[in-house]
Amino acid sequence: MDYRDFRQQLLLETQLTYYELVYQKKRDRYLTDRVQNTVKLHESLNQKMERGEATILEVNKARIQRIELENQLTLIKANEQQLVEKLTWLCGDSLPVLRQFSYREEILPGRDSLFSDIIRSRPDLLSAKARKNVAEEARKLAGARGLPNL
Repeated sequence: MDYRDFRQQLLLETQLTYYELVYQKKRDRYLTDRVQNTVKLHESLNQKMERGEATILEVNKARIQRIELENQLTLIKANEQQLVEKLTWLCGDSLPVLRQFSYREEILPGRDSLFSDIIRSRPDLLSAKARKNVAEEARKLAGARGLPNL
């Protein structure tokens, strides 16, 4: 039961790490688009400034925004790399190729089957149930010992 409990914890940690990686990949795509848009904005403001249609203040604001987004993107990419390394370690140095980054779409089962699945899959609940059964049997045995011998 300890092995099954450890295995469940490891699988849960792997699943949460994967979901965090999916989240970071989606943020990466979103920020990449924003960086591209701010680069275009900065370049167009530079051209407008050369023609005298924009001020240096507007160009500097666009430049600061571009730098901030590029720094955020760099941090996200570093975090993604850490998550990939952690996932590789959790999978035993044999990480499968991850092509699709999305959350699993599952339909939850009914309440009764969900509870029975949880009880079967959680070793700590199974051991608690076994301890309860042992305690009930011990109580019955103690009651039977109190009866007079015939």
